[in-house]
Amino acid sequence: MGLRICLDPGHADTANKGVVNGYWESHMVFDLAYKLKDRLEKYKDVVVFVTKPVRNCNPDLEARGKVARDNNCEVFISLHSNAASAAA
Repeated sequence: MGLRICLDPGHADTANKGVVNGYWESHMVFDLAYKLKDRLEKYKDVVVFVTKPVRNCNPDLEARGKVARDNNCEVFISLHSNAASAAA
């Protein structure tokens, strides 16, 4: 059966605007999830599921966990970049 991984890109659509013009945490982690999925699935016997099929989708926490449970995932990775102030 192999390793089953669930990736959960946090937030939805235009959540958590960063200090850099045009940066949104929700956009970055959504894109990251699908890049990770592509890379991870190059390994033999690795299957990856993502909790969000489109960027503006915002399932609640229970629904996100259900994706992992229903697909018998051994690993659940919640992706965030947590925007900070310009001082950071």
